[in-house]
Amino acid sequence: MGRKLAGQLLALAFLLAAIYGQQKIFAKEEPAERPLPYEVAFEEPDGWDGCYTVRPQVTITHPGPAGETVYVLEHDGGAGAQGRICEAGGQAVIGQEQFAEGVNRLRVWMEYAPPAEDEEPGAEETDKEEPGAEEPGAEEPDKEEPGAEEPGAEEPDTEGPDTGEPVQPGPPEILYEQTYVFRVDTRPPSLQAWIRGGNVWHQNQADVDFKAEETPDGSGIKNIACYVNGERVRMTEEGSGRLTVEEPSRGGQGVPVRIETWDRAGNTTSWEGEVYVDSAPPSLAVTGVTDYMITSRDVTALFRASDDNLLASCSAQTVWITPEGEETVLEGAKWSREGDSWQARQTFDRDGIYRMQVRARDQAGFQTEQSVQVIVDKSNPVISWVDEMDGACMQAFRWEKPVSEIITDFTSYTYTVTLDGFPCLPGFRTEREGRHVLEVEAVDAAGNRSRADARFVIDHTAPHIAFEGVESGTAYEKEREVTVRLGDSADWIREIRVNGVRQKTGEKACVYTRVFQEEGVYELEVSATDLAGNVREASVIFEIVPEATLAQQLLAPVKESLGIEKDSLPTEEEKRRKEEKGEETPLYPAAASGILVLTVLAAVWYSRKKKDNKSSALR
Repeated sequence: MGRKLAGQLLALAFLLAAIYGQQKIFAKEEPAERPLPYEVAFEEPDGWDGCYTVRPQVTITHPGPAGETVYVLEHDGGAGAQGRICEAGGQAVIGQEQFAEGVNRLRVWMEYAPPAEDEEPGAEETDKEEPGAEEPGAEEPDKEEPGAEEPGAEEPDTEGPDTGEPVQPGPPEILYEQTYVFRVDTRPPSLQAWIRGGNVWHQNQADVDFKAEETPDGSGIKNIACYVNGERVRMTEEGSGRLTVEEPSRGGQGVPVRIETWDRAGNTTSWEGEVYVDSAPPSLAVTGVTDYMITSRDVTALFRASDDNLLASCSAQTVWITPEGEETVLEGAKWSREGDSWQARQTFDRDGIYRMQVRARDQAGFQTEQSVQVIVDKSNPVISWVDEMDGACMQAFRWEKPVSEIITDFTSYTYTVTLDGFPCLPGFRTEREGRHVLEVEAVDAAGNRSRADARFVIDHTAPHIAFEGVESGTAYEKEREVTVRLGDSADWIREIRVNGVRQKTGEKACVYTRVFQEEGVYELEVSATDLAGNVREASVIFEIVPEATLAQQLLAPVKESLGIEKDSLPTEEEKRRKEEKGEETPLYPAAASGILVLTVLAAVWYSRKKKDNKSSALR
């Protein structure tokens, strides 16, 4: 009975030991509770494209007692703020001054070392003790392993499941690792702008060049906007460019121009200025008289000059031609400002012809001229319309105006109208080509006589084009000045091309001159027209060749005698010799050959002698 009871007790002890071991194993398999993640707080980007134009401030909070929160702030210039947070609820603040321009990377993670697997303090062992096991509550002697213990930390005693040896803690576990990127750009881009030609008056348009730049650590130029008079006229993503302002100024005021640039963070820089653009010449008006006016009364001419902006100068010069033909330059009229224009007055109270030349020039350089002629004849009838025909060019002439609109007088009058000396009646028409003279003469009852004439052209013939200085098909050894001249100064050159390239000519020019210096063949093509619209085209071909050497000059007559051809146009000298050759007796071929040989030998001898003399001089 006692032996049976002992066996039961022993079985019970083994059962309890097994249950205790199973509990210990299950306790080891249960994972340790993970620490709470850290918290990172910061402002949202205030700029564009996720950039900060104001440096941020970051707050990092370590929530619980377990683990350590580690942070490192890095940027292109190196490492910035860094640190660890161990206390529960502890915080670290990364101030604005810690952030640099450009890209900043904040790395945050948690280091966590799980507790070692060990017996709980105060736990009771099973009845069966392993050899070397400690009593409950006993302290394990200190055991140090290099690099295995943190300063101030106690190493827990752990036992292996089978061997009974202590289990060393592993490296800390990295949890919740994350990188935050902060793009910082607090500096606005630089912007330069300048007006081409300076801040002066410009004709038709003004160009403003601009250039925007960013620092190397900046976010980069996003775009540039250009505004003219408050209205956006251009938007570009390029870092530089040119703004052409064609809007004219008004009242002498500049046209407001603003150029604004943004970087990708939203920082902006602007430039403001004014440009002065004048697109129109000054306006001139002469009132009180009309061109080619004939009057029997005193007249006062009023000259008025105005401009959309500012006038630089204005003048009026009058030449008085007396009935006797004497010419006198009258004292210039005095100009004064009247409202938005400048005015001058001049009175003509003596008989004669008054020829007025009025000029006005603005600040942009535009100039306007106007010529007016007035005839004052207090006694004679006044003849009109004729002056309108003077200088005209037409396809046909026809007298359609009533006489009452041509001749006016206070008294009755008689008149004669002739065309080229022949009587002309109302309704007369002619298409005869050439220059014509229309004459109108009126005599009033008192015997005062008036006469007016007009010279006009009926033209069906194209202009005459003359080439001076060159002859077609001729070569010239030196530079050549070529002049294209039209037969009539009233005609003008429409177009001139040299080897197909259009040349620049003056407006309605009748003469064109150019010096040809470079060697080569030139084809000069000219197109001209006249007032009647007739067109003529002409061309000339010539060549500029190198100046002939002495030997070439000596051999030229012989080559011509032998009939040796060359690959260029004949020169003037060669043409002259050909013309004379027809009158002279040609050389026999044998004599020509002899002369050729002698000429070559003479040229060789002369060249060697010249070389020897040069060598002697050097020695």
